[in-house]
Amino acid sequence: MKSILCCGYIALDLISFKSQFTRRAGGTAGNVACNLSFLGWNASVAGVVGQDAAGRVLHQDLRKAGVDVKHLSSRPEAGTPAVVHEVSDRGHRFSFHCPECGRRFPKYRPLDEAAARSLCEEIDVDVFFFDRASIATAILAETLRDKGALVVFEPSTQGREPARCLKAAHVVKYSTERAAAVEPLLSGAHPRLKIVTDGAKGATATLNGRDLVVPALPANLVDAGGAGDWTTAGTLWSLLKSADRWTASTVEDALRAGQALASVSCGYPGARSVTDFLTRDEMLKAARDVIEEHRPPPSEPTLPRRPRPRSSGCAACLSAAQVA
Repeated sequence: MKSILCCGYIALDLISFKSQFTRRAGGTAGNVACNLSFLGWNASVAGVVGQDAAGRVLHQDLRKAGVDVKHLSSRPEAGTPAVVHEVSDRGHRFSFHCPECGRRFPKYRPLDEAAARSLCEEIDVDVFFFDRASIATAILAETLRDKGALVVFEPSTQGREPARCLKAAHVVKYSTERAAAVEPLLSGAHPRLKIVTDGAKGATATLNGRDLVVPALPANLVDAGGAGDWTTAGTLWSLLKSADRWTASTVEDALRAGQALASVSCGYPGARSVTDFLTRDEMLKAARDVIEEHRPPPSEPTLPRRPRPRSSGCAACLSAAQVA
């Protein structure tokens, strides 16, 4: 059983689909932690959220997913980031305003340097994953790398110290949309593995200077939201089952495994709803069928029924301060 610490964007997802509504722990770092916990790893998260109703629901859902939240700090001066995911036949639309009360959601707040140094002293993991560049994540990446962890960086914004973070990473993963911002910073970095995703066109992995093209797999598309996070989780899960010496074959197989899990996830609305309908073994079998038979996996175009948490505030985002 492997262990992973995920640090970066952790938010409360508010998912709207065909007049159904649910809340789930999300954000790239949150999703990767939950997905790898589902696949059998020991997963933990580190970050900052608010001491508010949204933060309590976020903590509860992470714990329900089997993720260790003792390093996810709840602070009274912070607010919990949230994202509305509107899933429809027209695609997936993001919003950072509550659809009911109109409130703009709090922004991401990075871990501070002191918390990062304290965390470095007490944690020892196989993998450190992060998606936001900051002084804290740079410290964590460098220290945990020195302690033997595999460092995986998926840059989603410019942030602070991006070149330093890239230099500390063994694996760098980004989409073609981010290439123009990321690639100029890679000149001083030499990642062991680089992965560039391109949606329906598939992905390219670069190992020891050699490009490996892995075509996309078929899917019953209900929602592509979260597909990249399943690709990341599945690739790491498969790759770390291999020997320390990665080859073109092991990397291709690992990336294809990640893409297959993403294909299965695309049949369900929301980044992690698939885990409400399929067990781990059922999802892995569906992923194997996608690879071996090259046919679309099953889908479940509905959201799971989940009780609405009690709150005296907004029924959607749980804010106590509603806006007219």
